[in-house]
Amino acid sequence: MTERPWGPDVSHYQGNVDWRKVKASGASFAFVKATEGETGVDSALAHNWPAIYKAGILVRGAYHYAHIEGDPKLQAAHFVKTLNSVGHVGRGDFLILDAEDVCSKSQKIGKAATSAWVMTWLNEVVRLTGFPRKRVLVYTGSWWWGPRTGNYEGPERAGHPLWLSAYIPEGKLDYSPWRIWRFWQFSSKAHVAGVEGNCDKSVFNGSARGLWWLSGRPLRLFGKKA
Repeated sequence: MTERPWGPDVSHYQGNVDWRKVKASGASFAFVKATEGETGVDSALAHNWPAIYKAGILVRGAYHYAHIEGDPKLQAAHFVKTLNSVGHVGRGDFLILDAEDVCSKSQKIGKAATSAWVMTWLNEVVRLTGFPRKRVLVYTGSWWWGPRTGNYEGPERAGHPLWLSAYIPEGKLDYSPWRIWRFWQFSSKAHVAGVEGNCDKSVFNGSARGLWWLSGRPLRLFGKKA
């Protein structure tokens, strides 16, 4: 597992992360919670977002926890505006929709409407940021995507990679309708130096060079410091 590039993902629940220790432990990337719904902001974002880069982790991502019962365009705008307020967003960064909303209101929304909501959010983030679709990801698991969208193929067809959540052996992974997963969150109880208590941990489906390329960083700078 750790032979692949790996990284933690954290929120305010992990407290004040020492990103230099995370970097020294071997992390190649890091994901952090940014926003939730139309107004929520993770209280650790202002520390985490710039500190990741300053620690020398040059590939990072921020995710928005979707409230499917709300307005996708407002939530996309809130996400982008919030990220821009805490630091530069550009090469090396991934923007991520966290699709796992289980609140009672969102569960009443049909599969077609849920699928449309997801694509509206993704399209709006691409429009607002100019990011290529390969750097605007969907985080979800088969337990949610199948029942809630009917295994909607829209994001995969449009070129939005999958960050898969599944705490099972790799041979049993279900990532349909995507052809491959790009990131796999394989543990929610990992121990990473610099992070208080347990945290989520993911691996990249490829090499360190492949991760660098996907993140939008020039290959001529691969292996060099910021």
